Amino acid sequence: MRGCFGAFHHKTGDAELTLREYINGALFLDPRYPPLDIRELGETRIILTVAGDLVPVDDINQVDFSRYGLMISFENGEKIVLVPSEIRSRDRLDRIIGSGMVVQCAAFRAVTIR
Repeated sequence: MRGCFGAFHHKTGDAELTLREYINGALFLDPRYPPLDIRELGETRIILTVAGDLVPVDDINQVDFSRYGLMISFENGEKIVLVPSEIRSRDRLDRIIGSGMVVQCAAFRAVTIR
């Protein structure tokens, strides 16, 4: 993964404008990665994950990670959003969460377009 950018609530109902904004954000604005260089564009695959509504989760073990992503809130105020391809398994999820104290978890149906 090179970049991720999006929201659960969009600024506009214009799907084209929203997709342009999110793709541009993933390629150039994700603070975890340097902006995509034009020379890299030919080797870049763009994969979109469309997220459904957030639903509170009481038992994370009941979530089907092949279909659902997670938004996890930690005691320190940090939030992370994970799409199914990032989770893959409960073991991997445990490694991602680490020793952080989870205070809230919500799942969302995720559809990936490759």
